[in-house]
Amino acid sequence: MKKITLIFAMLFATIVSAQNFEEKLCEGKVTYFKKANGEIRYIAFIDNIAFIVGTTVGSDKMNYYASLKYTGGDTPMVKKKGAKIIMENGEVINKPDVEIKIEVNKKAQYEYKAFVPLTEDEIKMLLDNKTSKIQLYVMESNVVNPEEVQSIFSCIYNHATK
Repeated sequence: MKKITLIFAMLFATIVSAQNFEEKLCEGKVTYFKKANGEIRYIAFIDNIAFIVGTTVGSDKMNYYASLKYTGGDTPMVKKKGAKIIMENGEVINKPDVEIKIEVNKKAQYEYKAFVPLTEDEIKMLLDNKTSKIQLYVMESNVVNPEEVQSIFSCIYNHATK
């Protein structure tokens, strides 16, 4: 019986993995997923920003998100709101109602995270400008490599709009 169960488990794993597709894009910095249910995802992590772009089941419309992370602080700030993506030219993507989640990482540091939906205008802003800072509530962090952030976001956008 154990042998039959193992064979079925291996067959199921093979069928499931054959239905999902994964590929690295943009010099290996972006992961592209196509799930068996038709959902598509592009995911990239750069510095303290991650970009997630994808569809939902039954829709071809691409949705764009930025996931922002700040690490630090001596005292946890709970139940706070507000996220900003600040460009080098001074323009700001401001999301005052975005909730900030807090966790403690493996190094016993506070990690603040926000998941930010992006509008068409904000997408254009990210394509046309370099990101210099992110801000979660009042905690601000510099973007180490603004050129790479802009390049990777542009690469995702170019693949997602094909």
